[in-house]
Parts: sequence; C-alpha cells; structure tokens
Amino acid sequence: MPSSLLVVSRSSELQRAELSRVYPDGNLQILSPNLILGTALNPGHLPILALSSQLLPDPIALTAESINGWATAIRSKLEESSGPIRLHILASPLPNTEMGTGRARLVEETLIEQLKKRSRSLLRRLQVNSEHPFSEDESFVQVILFSTTSGMYSLADPSQIRALSLSPYRYGELEVPEDKRPPARAYRKLVEALTRSGLSIKPGERAVDLGASPGSWSYIALEQGARVTAVDRSPLREDLMRRVDFIDGDGFQFTPKGEIDWLLCDIIAFPKRSIDLLEQWLQKRWCKNFCVTIKFRGDEDYIELENLKTILQRECSYFLLRQLTANKNEVTAIGVRR
Repeated sequence: MPSSLLVVSRSSELQRAELSRVYPDGNLQILSPNLILGTALNPGHLPILALSSQLLPDPIALTAESINGWATAIRSKLEESSGPIRLHILASPLPNTEMGTGRARLVEETLIEQLKKRSRSLLRRLQVNSEHPFSEDESFVQVILFSTTSGMYSLADPSQIRALSLSPYRYGELEVPEDKRPPARAYRKLVEALTRSGLSIKPGERAVDLGASPGSWSYIALEQGARVTAVDRSPLREDLMRRVDFIDGDGFQFTPKGEIDWLLCDIIAFPKRSIDLLEQWLQKRWCKNFCVTIKFRGDEDYIELENLKTILQRECSYFLLRQLTANKNEVTAIGVRR
C-alpha cells in the first residue's frame, strides 16, 4: 500500500482536513488549489477519502525537456511493467486551460508513434485515456504534467486499484449526460453513483425513495424497472404520481413492511440525521442496497464523514463514498449491506 499519495480534489482545504483526520502524522503539501501531496503516510492504513476526485499512489518526479522527451520518459517507465496497462496523461491541476490539455494530448500522440516504431508489444498492452471499468489484471498509470519540464508519474497495481477505489475516469470526474425527462437535475447524482459503483437497480426490485419530491430519483428507479414507494410531504410530478406508490409523510419516520431492495434518499437534512437514518436502515436490515446523499451546511460539518465511514465499514460488504461530480456541498454513499 502507498506511503505517499497525490490527491486530486475540488477543494484542497476540505481534502486537506480529511487527509489530516485519516493520516494525523502525515506531511501534507498543497501543490495547487486542486492538488495535495501527502508523504510519510502510514502504508498499512487504507484511506477512505470521500472528498478526493482521484488518487495517485506513490507518485515519483518525472522530468523532460520536450514533447518527444516526455514520450520517451513515459515509455521507459511503462516498459518496466507487465500485463495490461491503463494510461492517463493529465494537465495540472485540472483541464481548465487549452494549453495544458493540448500539451498532454501531444505527449500522448508522440508516445503512440514511438510505440508503433519501437515497441508494438507494449502498444498492444496499453489503453490510453480509456474510461471503461478496470479489468482484474490491469495496472493504472497516471502522469500529471506540472509544467513543460516537470511532472509526476504514478503506477497502481491491480490490488491498489481495488483497495484505494481508484476511478477509471480522467481526474476522477464523470459527467452524466443531460436528460430533460426527469423533473429535476438531481437525477444526475443517482445515475453517477450507480455508474461509478457498478451497481444497478434491476427490473422487479422494490425501492423506497425518501424525500422523493419532485421525483428525479424515483424516475430513474422506475426507468430501470423497479417498483417504487415514494415518501414525501409534497407530491411528485403528476405523471410520476401515477407510477409510484405514494405515501404522504416524513421520510425519517417511514418504516418499511419487510426488507426492500433499495433505499434511496436525497433528503435535505443535517448530516448527522441522514447518517443516523442510513445506519438504522442497515442495522435493522430494512434494505439490501442503498444510495443516500449526505448534505453539509459548512466546512465544520464534514467531520461527520468519519462516523459514516465507520458505519459503512461495519455494515456493508461493498460501498463507495464519494463527493460526486454532480454533488455540491454533499457526498453520496452507495453500497450493499452485509
């Protein structure tokens, strides 16, 4: 496991606070508004970092003087690895300037041309910029270009990919396509959580949507074939009201009649209240799967994440806890109960 991490996030201050809680003795350095380097970390402590977009385990400095030099340096490092390799070459800190992304693209193109001439076997093992789910035997290489001459290189082996919940998406960002059919844009959170986690709502499964109005999450569950019970004080959009079993009530007071397949919850509430609700549903075995949004009022609320991590580790056979691309001052937890 890594003794150092390069962390890509949308808020370095919030991520630095989370890293400090996970690694209280680690040395943390903010390299840019979106990049934090953590060194002298406890390699036996697997991090659950909800506020990170992407992790680069054990990054090493890499330098080159030209586009061709960068391609050669990366090729040399790749030749040290065996098996299938996923490669992302990234501009730093995020792809917000055309010059940065353009240079990364030129390095990629030059690398491919070098491999065609000098190492066809490595080219056959390499996927550049793929965002498909990782295969079981695939390694993951990320290169971040800090400037025209300096950057960092990170290699994650298959065990690290699984243990660190590395994202197959560039910078860890996943944009959900626009869909005008749901009643509100909140649908993007559920779609993104399902896509990232690899979980799915299957036809015929029973889902309870707490705080459902105006019905975006219910809409997604219905489209995937679920039977939906929607709980809220306000009605859903008229067409959805004809497709769900609607209960006029407080989602926090709702008790299901027997175990259901999916708990869905995007209620606006204090974070502790939402965390307590999820813990109750898991401990009482009211749901098999869940997707719950935890919303925060200010930076000080994010400390509640540590309690949520403990609950998820204890109660779940699998989970993903992440500030999604579609999240703002919130994180989403999705998973499977033990």
